Amino acid sequence: MDENFKLLYSDDKEQIKETLSAVDSQTPLIVYDEQSGYRLAEYDLNLISEGSVSVSYIELQGLSTQATLADAFDVLKDKRSGAVYIYNQKDEKQILGLLRWDQIRHILTTRNSLL
Repeated sequence: MDENFKLLYSDDKEQIKETLSAVDSQTPLIVYDEQSGYRLAEYDLNLISEGSVSVSYIELQGLSTQATLADAFDVLKDKRSGAVYIYNQKDEKQILGLLRWDQIRHILTTRNSLL
């Protein structure tokens, strides 16, 4: 689980772009607004053109700290991409980390190679 992330409570596109520019490229940016819920904001490398930067969003589903790796796998297995956020079981608004599909795949393939 990635515990180093930035959480932004805004749907202002300019503010999201500014925050993406300010954070380290390895630091995920989670954006929250009432209408869309929690989303992972990233630069859309497919839509970058001269002087124009686009942001893409990945919808996030939340899992409590009591969820298992299998639970996270079940949420993401159909798309084989994306991420889930992990929240404190006592306070759903307290996000503790982000778990991406590629992290789950790495854990599972590493464990399978040890068998």
